[in-house]
Amino acid sequence: MVSYTEWNQALVKYFTKGVALGARIYLSVDDDVLERIGRQFGSSDSWRDDFCQAVRKEIGINSSSGGNTVNLDGIRNSFSTPPICVAFLGLMVLAAYEMDRDESSNVNANNYYRRLREILNLTNSEVGAPKGMKFHYELWDKWNKWLKSEGFEPTAHQGDTQPTKYINYPISQSVLRKADKENIYKLAQEQGLQNQWNIDSLMSYLCSNTRSLTPHLTQLLNDNQRLEVIKKAVQDALDDARAIQEKAISNPRFSQNGSRRQKPEFDNSAKGKNGDLTAQIYRTEGDYFSSDYPNFYLYPKQKTGIDLIGASIVIDGISTTLQRGDLEGWYLPIFEYPILSEELNQGARYQITRSPANDISTCLVLDKRDFWILTPDPDCPESGIYASFGKVSLGQTFILLCRKELVSLVERLQSEQLLRSNSHEKAFENDPDWVEFQQCMILSEDWEGVDLGIEGKQLKDALQPAATVEICLTGGLRIPHLKAWLIEDVPTLTIFSSLVDQAEVLIFTDLTKEGVPITRKIVNTNIPNSDIFKTFGTIRTGSYGIRVNCGKLSSQKIVNFLNWDDLDVREPLRKEILKIGEIEINGSQIHPVRGRIS
Repeated sequence: MVSYTEWNQALVKYFTKGVALGARIYLSVDDDVLERIGRQFGSSDSWRDDFCQAVRKEIGINSSSGGNTVNLDGIRNSFSTPPICVAFLGLMVLAAYEMDRDESSNVNANNYYRRLREILNLTNSEVGAPKGMKFHYELWDKWNKWLKSEGFEPTAHQGDTQPTKYINYPISQSVLRKADKENIYKLAQEQGLQNQWNIDSLMSYLCSNTRSLTPHLTQLLNDNQRLEVIKKAVQDALDDARAIQEKAISNPRFSQNGSRRQKPEFDNSAKGKNGDLTAQIYRTEGDYFSSDYPNFYLYPKQKTGIDLIGASIVIDGISTTLQRGDLEGWYLPIFEYPILSEELNQGARYQITRSPANDISTCLVLDKRDFWILTPDPDCPESGIYASFGKVSLGQTFILLCRKELVSLVERLQSEQLLRSNSHEKAFENDPDWVEFQQCMILSEDWEGVDLGIEGKQLKDALQPAATVEICLTGGLRIPHLKAWLIEDVPTLTIFSSLVDQAEVLIFTDLTKEGVPITRKIVNTNIPNSDIFKTFGTIRTGSYGIRVNCGKLSSQKIVNFLNWDDLDVREPLRKEILKIGEIEINGSQIHPVRGRIS
């Protein structure tokens, strides 16, 4: 059996490796996650059972049933890094995942602890928390502090009311419950595969058809703070549904007379076995001396729990390897092979060869789309790099790459004063069907009454911002790979909203705990505030939480300040070397062909 320590290490790696610094981390342990993690250990009839058994053993539960006591002393008193309590916390989240149909109004301690007791094989004759759980919130504090020390944003927090004060820690981490995931898998099969939808299409369908979803999932889709997390979970469901379909096609029992096949039956055994990577688009300006047109490259996005660094991929006879990217959560763009317009028209799949080989089919998948939204590098917006990093936000400059037939729809948005952009230009020298709108910006959240028809629904859903306020930090001396600024040159804060003229800005030393803000200020929206971090006296190094309130709307962000002494010389992940005679130039470094010179 896999040990508790091995599970603990694997969970930490699964939820943090390859994740961008500053990302919100949810310890969303469920059956599928345990299956994905467990596969690296070998084979098992049930990795969930293996995991639960390892946790029970660690906290002193040896009998198959009965008892009312857990012993958390070992993990509570440990000072290991990362904290040894993560596997136990994951089991607590697994209990929240089992709360299929509990509505927020009915969630209470007894409901939650009944499911926790079932997983731990403790007696159900008692109610409430098992003995020994009195200080379990301290374990969540350990996890939160470690995440902050590693540059991530923790999300586990206590509840607002006394009945949910402590159980809200695990409940806040269970992003999708079992009923939600089954709902998504079913829709991914019945709608996503049938219509050959990509993730954006399926998300649009989910948001427009909430009547067929669980109340919990409907609530999540309206939670702007979790939208990207939900999108990732839906992407996993769509990938797994494709794996289920492939299994169905290869299994003759799914076939019927004639050339058509039945819809694949729901088969959990194929879930978690799809290792496909999604290819996004990375854009660079064309070479001034040879082309006036931009270049587009495949930009592989890392998938949670799957490490493909060093794996080989062949594109049109050109072999290359997946390399660690400059941004966490991404591989390096495949600069050896510019994307052709034909590939955007049809979509493409490129086989990835792993080493060592395993039974998971892996491809790099470029979805067939009518448009791509290219936003600035999130770590360094001033770099001039644009890629399909994710959802565009209010006040953010972006590039819209789209098919020519969508131009009239974009112009309608411009006439409605919802979108501002330059005139469109050809994106490919030899294909007039793809155009670019540069210097785009969403001007308003108020898109009510906007109807672009069936052909424009996906474009509207992709561009329409959530009804929220956006926190934007610009300028200052940024340290991109650390998601921080130097204390001597702090950024300017701008709050974007077209719905309100003013917003309340609060700055905390810790967003994960209740406390008094160190500063509170009313600011005008859409106007830069250069002195916001100077209003509370001398700025010290460290992490600060920014929370913005505008009536019922709110948003939050973490900002980090460092001194020069906190910085180390960082070896570049990749080198662009220029050879001149007997020397090599790499940035500011000059080397002889053999050995280094000063």
